[in-house]
Amino acid sequence: MNQLGPVFRQARNESGKTIDDAVRETKIAKKYLQAIENEDFSVFPGETYLIGFLRNYAQFLGLDPDEMVHNYRDYKIQEQPAPIEQLTAKPRGTRKYLLLVLVVLIVASTTLYVLFSGKRDRRFGEQEKAEQVRQEEQKQQKAEEKIFVFDEEEVIRDFGGKEIIQVAWGDRVYTITIDGI
Repeated sequence: MNQLGPVFRQARNESGKTIDDAVRETKIAKKYLQAIENEDFSVFPGETYLIGFLRNYAQFLGLDPDEMVHNYRDYKIQEQPAPIEQLTAKPRGTRKYLLLVLVVLIVASTTLYVLFSGKRDRRFGEQEKAEQVRQEEQKQQKAEEKIFVFDEEEVIRDFGGKEIIQVAWGDRVYTITIDGI
């Protein structure tokens, strides 16, 4: 790849123009144009200014502005030292930190699950017991409804299947079960 500064200098010399001509035409200060030709990019107040000046100067010299900006970016990448230490260094506790967070989340979620499922089971157990008690009471009521106690001398009633009749005779109680009619 061609270096950036010599390309600008050579294009300016081939066109027969001086730095002062470029200053007048482009309205770019002389120190910045000289910095471009000398590849001293530390002079510029920011990279945005530098790229704008590169485009204007390239256009003035008849060069492709996009290609010159691309060449500058390539040059900039080459100038930066490769961060070998950063590439080869192990991450500082990042994995340990993530592992610790993961373990804490698992423990917390397990604890919450056990707490809430235990309450739910207890509530379910309580509900189940209450339902059993209610069913027993209903069975007892139905059984009491089917038990008919003779306490009169004469009873006129229709009896169906699965009914129980209790007759008191003296001091004893006799039970009659009707299975079917």
